[in-house]
Amino acid sequence: MEDADGAKLRMIHSAGPCIVGLSAIPYSEVVINTMLELYAEPSTGLYMVNISAADPTRKAGDAAYTQPLVIQK
Repeated sequence: MEDADGAKLRMIHSAGPCIVGLSAIPYSEVVINTMLELYAEPSTGLYMVNISAADPTRKAGDAAYTQPLVIQK
């Protein structure tokens, strides 16, 4: 079942600024399959990628995942 609002994604540089903030990313069950198009090339550094989504069944509650992402050039 797909959530009407979709998942939310944020990519935050360790220095502070959020360089990507998307909402309403469609998903089905527990799968998010999408490609991000960045309008500017991200700089070298450590980023935190946060994805959050509401449980479409409203039984298990919301889910949020945060993972580090290192970009090296």
